[in-house]
Amino acid sequence: MTGSPDAIVTPELLVWARKVTGLPIDAAAAKARVSRSKLEAWETGTARPTVRIARLLAKTYRVPFAAFYLPAIPMEVTRMPHDYRRHVGTSEMGPSIEIIQDIRESWAARELLLELMVQAHEATPKFQVRLSLRTTPELAGARLRDALQFDVRAQLRIRNARITFNRWRECVEAIDALVFQTPRIKERAARAYSLSADRLPVIVVNRKEPYSARSFSLLHELAHVALRNSGLCGLRIDHGRPPEDQRIEVFCNAVAAACLMPAEAVLSHQIVWHHTRGTDWEENRIGELAVDFGVSREAMLRRLLTLDLTTEAFYQLKRTQYAAEYLSRPRRSGPISPATSVLSIRGRPFVRTVLASLGAKRITSTDAAQYLGLRARHIDRLATIAAEK
Repeated sequence: MTGSPDAIVTPELLVWARKVTGLPIDAAAAKARVSRSKLEAWETGTARPTVRIARLLAKTYRVPFAAFYLPAIPMEVTRMPHDYRRHVGTSEMGPSIEIIQDIRESWAARELLLELMVQAHEATPKFQVRLSLRTTPELAGARLRDALQFDVRAQLRIRNARITFNRWRECVEAIDALVFQTPRIKERAARAYSLSADRLPVIVVNRKEPYSARSFSLLHELAHVALRNSGLCGLRIDHGRPPEDQRIEVFCNAVAAACLMPAEAVLSHQIVWHHTRGTDWEENRIGELAVDFGVSREAMLRRLLTLDLTTEAFYQLKRTQYAAEYLSRPRRSGPISPATSVLSIRGRPFVRTVLASLGAKRITSTDAAQYLGLRARHIDRLATIAAEK
């Protein structure tokens, strides 16, 4: 049996793919399970990888295998948000390789969707919602909620964080923003990020987060997009950052809270109305309020603090408790079908556009499977669940 033939790849493209991913040569060699000397030889053109190894490198760098055969380096620039949404205590180091790769794929998915819409002669509407830092967070949150058209009474009736998040996601998608979820990024590396654009801006939420946290992240990033400000943002305000960055983060947190938990709805809630213990709150009452609004207990308590219904000392005490509980909570991840996973990751607008292009024979089933990251045999099932409301 003969071995894998040599790949007649362009050496400069091997270097480009590695660098655009952010991998040092030692890390790339380790991921591909080859020696540094071999990788250096391939990058300088003094030797060639086999086709099998070249495919492995393409997978490691998350680029199409065919990219290694291009005649020149593509004019690609990965537009990086300048900051990202982290957990308390997370390192201040820059974005990880996984985050960089995820951002590249999110930009690529958006560009693909725009291309398919042009091929179908569909209009690509501009994102119309705008916010200003000159507006109070309360008013900005109300404006955001009006744009999303999610009635607070309907929200309070749901009492299920998963359904509440999915409803918020539908509302955001309805105002011409894309909402993706990432299963790749580690939970403590980044909670969410956003990619601002005039047409089809992108919000990406970490699928490893609880649904209640995802709702807050989604609205926080939507505030960034409405400010025309991309973000990889954090609940914690880092006072070592420039004052303008701090101001934007404080603003987006407050806008998300005001949108998710309108002041009038909180103040008129029967639990708040009948509260008689001053500025301290019983744990079960905080939990019930959080369930009603579909948010985390910390977000709910922070909102109570903003509305002068508790104290900073009580909030900080409970916040420490919640952080410890979060780290020790059991991770539950049941089986999820490939079709359901794709719909969760890319959302209905993206999936339906790809499937419509397939149905109109503008793309092949192989193309559709590649665009969706799904085996062709699962496409019919995906079409069925994507059509459901």
